[in-house]
Parts: sequence; C-alpha cells; structure tokens
Amino acid sequence: MDDTPLKEIKWEELQPGPKSPDQKQSMPSNLTKERELRQAVCDGRYWTIRQILESSKPPVNINCTDSSGKTPLVLATDKRRVNIRIVQILIKYGANTETALLHAVSKNNIESLKILLRYRPEGSSDSSNNNENINISYVTPLMLAAKIGNYEMVKVLISHGEKVMEHPLACKCCSCSSVETNIGRAIIRLESYKALSNPMYISAQYIVNSDIAEDPIYTAMVLKKKLRRLAIAEYEFKEEYLGLCKALDDFSVSLLNECQHIQEVQSVMNMRDTDSCKEDSTMPDEAKNLNILNFAIKNHNEKVMILRYFSIL
Repeated sequence: MDDTPLKEIKWEELQPGPKSPDQKQSMPSNLTKERELRQAVCDGRYWTIRQILESSKPPVNINCTDSSGKTPLVLATDKRRVNIRIVQILIKYGANTETALLHAVSKNNIESLKILLRYRPEGSSDSSNNNENINISYVTPLMLAAKIGNYEMVKVLISHGEKVMEHPLACKCCSCSSVETNIGRAIIRLESYKALSNPMYISAQYIVNSDIAEDPIYTAMVLKKKLRRLAIAEYEFKEEYLGLCKALDDFSVSLLNECQHIQEVQSVMNMRDTDSCKEDSTMPDEAKNLNILNFAIKNHNEKVMILRYFSIL
C-alpha cells in the first residue's frame, strides 16, 4: 500500500472563478456575443444584428438558444409584427429555418410561417431528405400541422413544395440511415404513415395538387393495404397501424356519404387505372365501372364494401 501522504487541497481551489489575477471572471466573448445577438433580435435592432454577424471572430453561433430553447430566428418570427430584414439576414448567415417553422406551426402563427417559407434557402422544401430537418421527435412542420389539425397551414406548406415522404421497411434515405437502431427507424416510419394517413393531409394534397394527386378514396385504400402489411412486419406498433387502418376506412366512408345523387356515386365508382384493373385485363367493362368496389373487396375494406350506396348500383 502506498504511504505517500495526500496533498492537502485548499478550499479556495475548489471554488469557481479565476485561479489567478490574469484570469477574468467575465463570460466568454462568444457567449456574450450570442446574448447580444438574441437581445438585438428581441429589440428589433437590425444594424446591431448585422454588425455582430459581420464582425464576430470567430463567427457567432447563429443558432444559439436562450433559456427557453429559442434561436434568434425563432425570436425574430415570434412577434406580432415580423421585421423582414432581420429574418432575411439571419437566414443569409445560416439560421435553421426548420426549427423556426416548427415553432410557427406550434403557435398557429400562419403569417410567420408564410414569411419563413418565402425567404428560406432554395432546395430546402423536401424536409424528409435533409437530415438536419428531422428533429428529435421525427416530426416535420407539415406533419405537425396535420397532427394539430390546422388545415390552412397544411395547404400553405403543401403549396410551397412540402410533402410527407414514405419510409418503407428497406428505406435508405438520410433520415433512416442516420438512425442506428431499428426501433428508431420504426418510429420514423410510424410517424410518417401517421401523417400520410391523416384525412386533412390526404384532402389538402388532392386539392392543392389535383392535377397529379390520386383520388382521396383510392389513396386511402392503397395506404390501408400498406399499413396492414406493416402491422404484421412491425409487431411493436401493430395496434397503431391497425388503428390507422380503421381511421382510413372511416375517412373513405365519410367521403362516400357526402354523395347526394346516383350520378355522384357513379363518378366516384367509375375510376379507371386502379391496380385492380391493371392486374386483371380480363375484367369486363361492367366490372370496371365498379372498380373501386372491386378494389375495396380485394383489399378488405369492409366498411366501404357494405356501404349502402353500393346496393343502389
């Protein structure tokens, strides 16, 4: 056993603060600049913000956060009247627009949302393929807007090129590749299908992109087919996927229930080019006129199959 006496440690050496007269007890300069930047943004002082960003050596962290987790860009847009010049210069110097977009959606601030979408960098609309745009809960601004039920925000985001991307089991996108665990990738997948199955998202996608989007009823049926497979493949989230299947059935039935006349029902039923028609070239024309019913039978959409309108046809 070592008999070397322990060195006596003075109480003063354990206290925070300067250890010698040459050391200062002030906050490091970069943290001071960050605080000055956030305060200038709160006060709306554009020229002060510009001076800090242009003169700081090393460059100030443009995405620094305050005690409540707000970045300078979030502070700039979290106001009744947004200073466009401040938003522009913050984005120019690399401010993370995705965080500010999420905050605007969470606060139902549609004006700030429109400003951020207008001035964000080009090529950043496809949030699912940018690893920096996936936050810790795997939710994008569009997914959040659909989840909280803000239809106007969903429409605005879709009209600016936002979309919810599918993450199949063999997905190799940046978001899935950046997650090391299977459960993490499964959560990304589940959250994406929750948004894709959201009736508000399906409806808005069709209204905004009616020239290229599929019919909502057909979209719901195709999604249900995929979700049933995922319920088997990912048993940890079986109940969640089956719940989404039920919600899609209810959505399809609610749309069909809006039909007031037989002509409206026929126009919905008489959709060509569905998978059921493509796979069965021998299907007679009479059956093709009911190909949505055939598609419902094939994919076990029981609620659609027994809908009273089919008995009319």
